[in-house]
Amino acid sequence: MKRMSNDPAMRDAAFEHNRRMMDMAQLRYEGKQEGLAEGIEKQRLETAKEMLRNHCDDQLIQLCTKISVQQLEQLKKEIVSGFSQTEDYSEQSHLASD
Repeated sequence: MKRMSNDPAMRDAAFEHNRRMMDMAQLRYEGKQEGLAEGIEKQRLETAKEMLRNHCDDQLIQLCTKISVQQLEQLKKEIVSGFSQTEDYSEQSHLASD
């Protein structure tokens, strides 16, 4: 095992380096945790969307995905607007081919 330097400046520099390394490790850990949480939330919303597309009951969707009523209503709006856009595109394609 290495001995600690008697030079206070060297000791302080070593402690500062160690503190910085620990801070960086903590930031990496927190970033991974945030990314994981975002991924889980995204998956819950995708699952809820799929359940809506399959005409599942709102209460069942909330029970299975743990999303709020507000989130569920927002997803319903997104699905309806997405469906409308798909219909509009389909009609335009049909008219263009005639």
